[in-house]
Amino acid sequence: MEKNTLAEGTRTVDETAPDGVSTLSNRDIIAEFSHQDSLLQAYRQQFLVAETFTAAVAATTVFSNPTIALALAFLGIVILVGWILVTRSRARVLYYWDRKLRLLGAYREVFDRRDLEPSATMWARFWLGGDPIGVFQLAFGVFWAFLMFVALDAVL
Repeated sequence: MEKNTLAEGTRTVDETAPDGVSTLSNRDIIAEFSHQDSLLQAYRQQFLVAETFTAAVAATTVFSNPTIALALAFLGIVILVGWILVTRSRARVLYYWDRKLRLLGAYREVFDRRDLEPSATMWARFWLGGDPIGVFQLAFGVFWAFLMFVALDAVL
């Protein structure tokens, strides 16, 4: 028997009855999908802000104090790795609830499938990451490599 915790901190539910049929209500599944989507978007925003701030400070100090720029590059790489790992794991949880949401017959009768993943969600995954690595994540990786090269050249 599989047990899941809905919306972190709420009740634990037994997801399947003895006959294997899901005991989650449509409302539970819709609420959990919405909650997981909100969490994923919040993490993307937080990591983007942290990475952008670190990159801005590192770029302004690279010529005046390259040692600080190197330390900030190390911090930026750690933040970038965290961004990739966290958004990837959050996206997997979201996809789990998305699959459950797709099985709801009543939900499909009311809402078109395109409404479940609007183009904004697809573009957020493309730019900010999730299952594949996003464009901004790749750009920050290239930035940190370039900054380390410039800072090491200034130090030596």
